[in-house]
Amino acid sequence: MEDWSKEFWEMFDTVTQEVEQFVNEVGELAEAIALEVQDVVETELDQWFESFVTPLLFPFDPPPDWEEFPNPELEMLFTEQVQPSLEAHPACIGCHHYHGQVYNGTLLVCAMHPYGSDSPTCPDWDGNPPQTPV
Repeated sequence: MEDWSKEFWEMFDTVTQEVEQFVNEVGELAEAIALEVQDVVETELDQWFESFVTPLLFPFDPPPDWEEFPNPELEMLFTEQVQPSLEAHPACIGCHHYHGQVYNGTLLVCAMHPYGSDSPTCPDWDGNPPQTPV
């Protein structure tokens, strides 16, 4: 009877080892499949995002880089600064609201008075009083 019991436990150990090996192999195969599926899904998701979502989030082409296309005339249109003087816009001298930028050939004096104040003084003037010569 001892031989039968010994053979049973040896067979049981063999079956246990075979099942354990099978489970390990299936686990490795499942892990490899999961990694492959993850790579495919990530690739597909990235492609979908770029083709569908990106145009919705960014519908316009980025503006050109001005340094790539230097144009002195365009540069002058957007960067010309005009300071107020006694002849032109004297009510704006020293005002914090004064903008003085030229856009497409038109001077923007300030947001409250785009073309300048109609009177010699400005009701919205705020800033440092002009320096008078002594």
